[in-house]
Amino acid sequence: MASTYGLVRISRAFLASYYNKYPFPPLSDDVSRLSSDMASLIQLLTLQSPPSQALAAMISFQTKNSESVFNTVMTYMPQDFRGTLIRQQKERSERNKQAEVDALVSSGGTIRDTYALLWKQQMER
Repeated sequence: MASTYGLVRISRAFLASYYNKYPFPPLSDDVSRLSSDMASLIQLLTLQSPPSQALAAMISFQTKNSESVFNTVMTYMPQDFRGTLIRQQKERSERNKQAEVDALVSSGGTIRDTYALLWKQQMER
């Protein structure tokens, strides 16, 4: 076991004394200006070239993985009315999830919002 002799426990008090002893230089005023310039540039780029290819690839990837998992689960399910009920429930659920994604995209949601929604839906599955 490694010795801890001579080591200082990092606590709030220790960090406060360290930052008081070695203060950071203040941020330049250009940082906030550059941040707002970058945000406006991102909005402009999004309006000029919507991320349709990336969005389509992401949805395709998510759909393919979802189908793969569902098919794996269905191989272990009995092939009677229970399997049919589960399949119908999945189809209904997928239609609702797709409607939710379509509503987000049509309301002007960003690709980040769409990705977050798809990720949430995948984790719910």
